[in-house]
Amino acid sequence: MFILDGKPLSPDRAFTHGNVQYPATWLRNVSAEDRAAIGIEEVEDPSRSYDQRFYWGYDSDGALIPKQLDDETTVPEDEDDEPVTTTGLKTLWKQQTVQTAFTLLQPTDWYFTREADNGKPCPAPIRVWREDIRNLVQTKTSAIDDCATVEELAAFVTGVNFKDPIGDGEEVDLEDPTSNYSYWPSAPEVDSVDPVCDYRSFYDALLISPAYVTIRTKAITSPAVLTACVEFIAAIGDAKSGRPNPAAIQACVDLLCAAAQFTAAELAELAEVMTVGGLDQFYTLPVV
Repeated sequence: MFILDGKPLSPDRAFTHGNVQYPATWLRNVSAEDRAAIGIEEVEDPSRSYDQRFYWGYDSDGALIPKQLDDETTVPEDEDDEPVTTTGLKTLWKQQTVQTAFTLLQPTDWYFTREADNGKPCPAPIRVWREDIRNLVQTKTSAIDDCATVEELAAFVTGVNFKDPIGDGEEVDLEDPTSNYSYWPSAPEVDSVDPVCDYRSFYDALLISPAYVTIRTKAITSPAVLTACVEFIAAIGDAKSGRPNPAAIQACVDLLCAAAQFTAAELAELAEVMTVGGLDQFYTLPVV
């Protein structure tokens, strides 16, 4: 790409410099020394690298073409037609921010399910962290709303010299990770996440229990029970391998119990097995 006086030149277009008219073929036909003699610099063509999240590309003058920033509603000429709203970048990035926070929070939702079921409180560090995540959502979405141009939005999201949306507008020190759009604090490690569950012992005990015979018998005649069993076994298999997902395991337990419609006696058998490995401290069964 050729630059003269800070502006891009098209290789196949005529241009004027210093009261001299240069023909359209001049840039391609002369040497690098001739171009440099009148102040032309050759740089890498930026059209090969632009952020497609914010721009459509480059126009014929080498300027970036920004995408739509705000939502825009078009009112049709025919009054019988409904107005059409085209979603802008601000709305899309706010939705992405909320989705990111949801993904971060979801693995710890089970603490509150357990708290509602058996009264065991969610650890305080988890509560504080979740509140921090929610506060960051508000901060980030407010900053997105404050962006007046696509360039400002791109700078904020990519963390390049963006302005502090909460403070006095001074440039933020990017060495501080909390000033970056992409920054989200990691979930704290707490001793009570899953300290006593021995999934291998539980599964071994389940296989020789009356509860297993009941489940297996119901699975033979009920596709729903069979499907629930497969999902439950897969979740426990991950847990035995050291990758427990408490929310997924509780969901599998709920699905299995709903499909099997256990009697009170059958639930009691299953509850007894869950005491093996300490699963009864983290997972709940329905009350019949």
